[in-house]
Amino acid sequence: MTKARDIASAIPAPSTISSAELGYLDGVTSAIQTQLDAKTAKSTLTTTGDIYYASGANTPARLGIGSSSQVLTVSGGVPTWATASSGAMTKITSGRFDNVATVDIDGCLTTTYYSYVIKIWAYSNLGNTEDFYWRFRYGGTTQTSQYSAGGMRQDRNDASPTAMNSDNAGQWLLSNHMGSSDTEFTYLTVNLVRWLSNGRSIFFSATGSGPSADTPAQILLTGGNVANGENYDGFRLLSSSGNITGRYEVYGLQQ
Repeated sequence: MTKARDIASAIPAPSTISSAELGYLDGVTSAIQTQLDAKTAKSTLTTTGDIYYASGANTPARLGIGSSSQVLTVSGGVPTWATASSGAMTKITSGRFDNVATVDIDGCLTTTYYSYVIKIWAYSNLGNTEDFYWRFRYGGTTQTSQYSAGGMRQDRNDASPTAMNSDNAGQWLLSNHMGSSDTEFTYLTVNLVRWLSNGRSIFFSATGSGPSADTPAQILLTGGNVANGENYDGFRLLSSSGNITGRYEVYGLQQ
């Protein structure tokens, strides 16, 4: 028998203490109250999702539950909840447009990012006779001047590329030939650096368009700037006359 049960069997136990209760004391080697005081109280955790952590040596503390989508990280040597890092490239917005004259994507260019990558897929209801353009927007107002650009266009049947240049134009050319269906389309990537010290935004685009998704009839590479001090917060897509259909994705790049 255990020591506690030996005691319980040897002497009459008070009516309020059972031999089972005395049995719980078996193996005690130091003051019971001291051991209890060293335990962390369950009341430390007050909210569902709270966790314990050591704020110092032998010093338990409560870390309250974070917000949705936050992750556990370390700051100042202790754990904390923080917004998850999204990596080098963050998707800001995306969407589709269907048979419309213009597409305005506002509020996607912010001070959070210094540079952007924008992917665009589009075609026109008038087909290969349509040119595809970009204009910057600020506070809902479209910039229609001061676009300067240079580049080259290589058509599939041309022996050499054609130079493309503009100065103080009303818009920025993205493609000469848009295509007329979801198998005859323009696909392009725009790289954008905005808000330079001289008030200019620098842009570059690489465009492929043609009679099928696999065989581009034209490659257009163009780059330039728009000389205006506005802090652009969006852009407009449009064709030279017909309506356009397609989709876009806007990504911010970490500095």
